[in-house]
Amino acid sequence: MRGGRTLETVLTFLAYLVFGVLAGIVGTVAHRARIDVLGVQIWFGWAVGLLAVLALAIGLRLYLGDRLPGYGFAIGVCLAVLVFTLGGAGQSVMIPAAANGLGAGEAWTFGSAIAAFVPVIWPRLARRAPRDE
Repeated sequence: MRGGRTLETVLTFLAYLVFGVLAGIVGTVAHRARIDVLGVQIWFGWAVGLLAVLALAIGLRLYLGDRLPGYGFAIGVCLAVLVFTLGGAGQSVMIPAAANGLGAGEAWTFGSAIAAFVPVIWPRLARRAPRDE
């Protein structure tokens, strides 16, 4: 019985790791989305990606109650972002650094890790029973 529970735990972790990798890939591809309004470029992709990762991480924590799937999801997001920051063929990167040091790439790189891990490490707040007086 115990062996089955361990296998289930490992498979759950791996499933949410893959889910995190997929979320990281989608967010990385979308983080550079922008629109042109009156000649000004407004970058919105990184904000939408961060909100999506944050919403998924919060949803996993609230729905499942267990931290392990959340850790798998967060590690998967970070692994995907890490892979896309490395130079590929021809030294091309999906998440380029900004010239002034703070841009959409940096916001996505650091923000995705924060958005994925904060809901997992947030302490569980105990609910207090109402007191009868």
